[in-house]
Amino acid sequence: MTFTAIGGGGGGGGSDDGNPRSTAGKGGTGGGAASLSGVVQVYPAQSVQIVVAGGGDPGNSNVRHDAPGSGGGVGGSGAGSGGAGGSTFASSNNTAYNGIGGGGGGASSIAVNSNWIRAGGGGGGGGGGNTITGLNGQPTASAWLQTPDCVAAGVGAKGMDVPTTGDGGSAGGNGGTYANAPSTLNRAPSGVDHTTSASGGAVGDSCHTGYVEPGNLTVVSAAGPGSGGVGSIIQSVNPTNAAAAVKGMGGRVTITFDRDANRIPTVTAVTPGNAIGTVTIQTPQTLPPGMQVQNYTVTCTPKDPASGAAPVTQDTTGAQTSIDMPLQNDVTYNCTVQANLIGTTDTALTLKTLVSANSGDVTPKAPGTGPVTPGSATAVPTLSEWALILLSALLGGFAALRMRQSRVDAHHGR
Repeated sequence: MTFTAIGGGGGGGGSDDGNPRSTAGKGGTGGGAASLSGVVQVYPAQSVQIVVAGGGDPGNSNVRHDAPGSGGGVGGSGAGSGGAGGSTFASSNNTAYNGIGGGGGGASSIAVNSNWIRAGGGGGGGGGGNTITGLNGQPTASAWLQTPDCVAAGVGAKGMDVPTTGDGGSAGGNGGTYANAPSTLNRAPSGVDHTTSASGGAVGDSCHTGYVEPGNLTVVSAAGPGSGGVGSIIQSVNPTNAAAAVKGMGGRVTITFDRDANRIPTVTAVTPGNAIGTVTIQTPQTLPPGMQVQNYTVTCTPKDPASGAAPVTQDTTGAQTSIDMPLQNDVTYNCTVQANLIGTTDTALTLKTLVSANSGDVTPKAPGTGPVTPGSATAVPTLSEWALILLSALLGGFAALRMRQSRVDAHHGR
């Protein structure tokens, strides 16, 4: 299975009041999410579950420090929600206004049975401060971590609040991630008036639990232009006439299934016997990296359901490539094989290959009950039998001639 998973983009940061306009600080643009592409081996009947993340909400603009409802942008939902942007502080005697940080985007995920893959969401943009523009959401290093923690979702850390002194914007929230990831703890710092911009949140850390094939892995720190929401800007001296910050784009998950014949074992022969069929197996030509054959599962199914015979399934002992299957005499079977794989170093990793195509027909027979050759019910004399018949005829002729000669001699008084 080939996959691509992209988290939700971070929300844009709100702007400062801009009164006068020359002092307005714009909000930072939300960060793009992580984009992960790779290959995972799956087999029929496996359950594949996906969660597509939402984008982070934008931060508000022109928020008075002591105003109610001055919380940061809400983080996007997903398999690990984004962190909220930082809030303002409450003050009964404060007339300062600031931009509020955007929420981080949620994480998108793919789960194949016990295997998990999470693509972190983008960080929210930082809020604008007095004369200071908020910073954009922060990108991530082009890497992801293999960890058992990936099975659980983690909420991105909230951006730091507006400082209790000064007039700086609040920080953006981190993107959604997995449990115990660094981005659940490391909060982006808020801005300081006329000095420091409020930081954008970091993209959430991405992860997998160990089934992704290393040679087929691509990691991009941002999902492309426009993934993060644009930060707010002031359009006029009037602080109420600001262009609102934009919500981050939602995530995306795509999966494509294909069949690699080189990774499937085959049944090369089935030799019939008395109530038995000996199945010979050809091992797969290639295996997923880090995996080896633990054993094989062979299934022989009656070709005619009306025969009343049941399918027979057995596992080989270890990776042996031959197994005797107990089959019913005079019933025709087709046999298939599937390889059961296990990690070469991590034995907790287990996979199955696809099932092989059907073998040729095989019909076990009891001794002396082989197929009847047409015409074999009528006996045909052999050459030796003809010779015996001729010999008998000759001897009979000689005997008759001798008896006649004896009667002639008796008539003449001899």
